[in-house]
Amino acid sequence: MKKIVLSLFALAALNCSAQSVSQRLERLFDVDQQIRKTETVDSLIEAQDSVNRAVLKEFVADYNPDSCSAKANKGLYLVLSHSPLAFRLPMAHLIEKAWQKKRLEAIYYASFQDGIRFDQLEPQIYGTQFMEMNGKTYLWPVADVDKLDERRAALGLPTEQAYIDELSKRHPEWNYTWDRTLTIETILNTQ
Repeated sequence: MKKIVLSLFALAALNCSAQSVSQRLERLFDVDQQIRKTETVDSLIEAQDSVNRAVLKEFVADYNPDSCSAKANKGLYLVLSHSPLAFRLPMAHLIEKAWQKKRLEAIYYASFQDGIRFDQLEPQIYGTQFMEMNGKTYLWPVADVDKLDERRAALGLPTEQAYIDELSKRHPEWNYTWDRTLTIETILNTQ
């Protein structure tokens, strides 16, 4: 709890108008990641995410990816990715803008796009989203799966199988599974 209170006080510093948008987003990045590295209950993470959204809303109109560091642009991605769909959708153009100006890494752009489709219960485009079912971590269904690696290559991402292999090395306990026949309908009927 002490870390949470300190984190909230640290966010108060973001309200200082002397800080640039980049500095504020970098601080949001730090706070977002700090709370996720501790053993924290979901309700406290959601409380911090809510504070992060409120802070972001205060200065997002001044956002320009060109004047922000790579860390700041990733901070924007993290705050939006950890937000409800209703908050993310009106700000999705900011991620698109950062991507078009080559100020955001491909994996974050792809993950953001897929995350929106995941939350809308639609097939993803780039194969970055997974869900747990029956003790395994399944790749969320992909639109036009036969062209998935083409789309990934166009962004400079590795093949889907290479991506899954890398994730499996880092987190073998998650039991990653790619079932190309899995459909959203099957998932919804299983839940």
